[in-house]
Amino acid sequence: MTFNDYPSEFLFILYKRVMWLRARRESLTVFEKLWGYPFVWFSFLMDVLYNIFYATFKYKDLPREFLFTSRLKRYKSDFGGWRNDEAVRICEILNKYDEGHC
Repeated sequence: MTFNDYPSEFLFILYKRVMWLRARRESLTVFEKLWGYPFVWFSFLMDVLYNIFYATFKYKDLPREFLFTSRLKRYKSDFGGWRNDEAVRICEILNKYDEGHC
């Protein structure tokens, strides 16, 4: 496991699949588009729900943004301490799959 909890690991798996689809969006077959685009919307919804519910509990901070990546960007710029450290660590992992993601 890359992360130490199942909700974060699940969201990370979704993120990797979406980045895979994004990298190949010009060459996707019709079948891949038929399952791929609904999958992207599902992943988006999971990101929003993760940010609103799980990340609020995990980081002890109410969301001011819609997506979890936006929360990480805020933690990197506005906070010191453990939230900043965690955001930097997660962003390093995410940026391996999408350079400059956060």
